[in-house]
Amino acid sequence: MEAHARPTALAHVLVIDDDPTIREVIAEYLGKHDFRVTTVADGRAMREVLDREVVDLIVLDLKLQVEDGMALARQLRDESAIPIIMLTGRSEEADRVMGLELGADDYLTKPFSPRELLARIRALLRRRRPEAQRRFRFRRPGTLPRDQWAQGRG
Repeated sequence: MEAHARPTALAHVLVIDDDPTIREVIAEYLGKHDFRVTTVADGRAMREVLDREVVDLIVLDLKLQVEDGMALARQLRDESAIPIIMLTGRSEEADRVMGLELGADDYLTKPFSPRELLARIRALLRRRRPEAQRRFRFRRPGTLPRDQWAQGRG
């Protein structure tokens, strides 16, 4: 398990990929852009990291040697709302659709551009900010919210 961190890290990204070269490329590139990055090769190590650390986003390869990435994605989605970007060599439409339906927030095929991965990570994290998650209620001018109306204030 390798960790690449900077004291001013914006967010913690967990990368699960059985290819050490890909793990290193992602960790180095994201690290240069002030992300804290932890890389692991399999689902067991992923669970160990998630048990002890706060992770803001996961980059998950689907073709892992020990455990299927789709199964890991399903388990992650059942247990958390952590954003997941699937990064995989599977480029068929059926694979992309299945990944997204299992709960992935984005899907990027290999070979990939680290710059594009960074942009996708930033976009997902931007949408996860607390102020972006507020529920907005659109109403016509001059109307009261439903709860105030129900309480006789309208």
